[in-house]
Amino acid sequence: MWGQLPATYIPEKIAKAKQLKDAAIAELSNRLPTKPFSALATDYPKSGVVLENFLKERRLPGDVTTYGLYIQGVNYVSGCPTRYGMYAFCENMRVPSYSTAKSSFAGVALTWLGQKYGSSAYAQLIRSYVPEYVDGGDWGKVTFANASDMATGNYLSTKEEADENGPEELAFLSVEPYTTKIADAFRPFPHQAEPGTTWVYQTSATFILTQAMNGYLQQRRGKGPDIFEAIRDAVYRPIHLSQGSLSMLRTDNSPTGRPFGGYGLFFIQDDVAKLGRFLNNSGGVIDGKQILDPIRLRESLFRTASPGDVGLLVPYEDPSVASSKTYRYHNFFWGKYMTTAQFPQYPCNFWIAFMSGYGGNSVVLLPNGATFYIFSDGEEYVWYSAVNEINKIAPICH
Repeated sequence: MWGQLPATYIPEKIAKAKQLKDAAIAELSNRLPTKPFSALATDYPKSGVVLENFLKERRLPGDVTTYGLYIQGVNYVSGCPTRYGMYAFCENMRVPSYSTAKSSFAGVALTWLGQKYGSSAYAQLIRSYVPEYVDGGDWGKVTFANASDMATGNYLSTKEEADENGPEELAFLSVEPYTTKIADAFRPFPHQAEPGTTWVYQTSATFILTQAMNGYLQQRRGKGPDIFEAIRDAVYRPIHLSQGSLSMLRTDNSPTGRPFGGYGLFFIQDDVAKLGRFLNNSGGVIDGKQILDPIRLRESLFRTASPGDVGLLVPYEDPSVASSKTYRYHNFFWGKYMTTAQFPQYPCNFWIAFMSGYGGNSVVLLPNGATFYIFSDGEEYVWYSAVNEINKIAPICH
């Protein structure tokens, strides 16, 4: 939307003006080296990369907001087209993460707790840290790990996205007061399976786990930062995410409310590339210190010796492959098994971890160290052709 209005400027002294200026300078100076996406062709002239193919699969490329590729230390970025022309300040345009927050916050938070307090963090019971649990399902044996795998055993339907798109989940997503939101997260979903056995996607389960992690942290640490503030200070600030990504939507429409956990972050291009570098290249290490549990992080990225045994099988079919069942889910990260049967251009089978968010947001963490990201509102979640082009630059199979 746009328009024109008369305006009056009244100069005032800005509180902490120097700190604000210094923070802005620090943010700009810590941004990753950036080049336009078109520079891929000139920087890798022998690769045969075809830039147009990155969006080749999309029926509605006009719905793409922005995309980029972090590879070999450079963030190659597209422009930011709108439906009325190119946005002039693309590097500062903030995009909503939606469910990519499940991976980049909730998944990171659990892995941080595991590194800080040991593997017992994953086996903690939800019921021990969320006193509001009164009815709805059976949470007596549901662990933090179960909830991070979307396998609480409490659900209405195993049909694809049925719970997530149902009226019960919509009511939970829409309400703001914490007391109502936590009740709406628990109450509608009956117990139907043993924890850890059945995968059902629910943002409400992520919210519950976020509150449980918050309770666990504060039991360990006492009064102090909540779980989002802890991750902000331990991860987001040290890797120099932008100011706008250092807060999350919270309950009660209040800065002192509870963090949503499953959605509510906002990024710029540089933030997404830095998150990719931290997870995919640095292995959860910042300034030589291991911040995330390295074993759990490798599992989250499907980089273990047997990645097909990690997490739970997602019962989604790939429309391009009959009876494929090549998706898994673990610690809020998705995994796609790229087989030579489906993709004969590759000489090996391999796993790709990715984050996924409502609207068509994908952050794809390739095993060759590259991170491809794309934000869209067209409800398209396709990036195979992009992976094919990235493979020309840095082969995945050796």
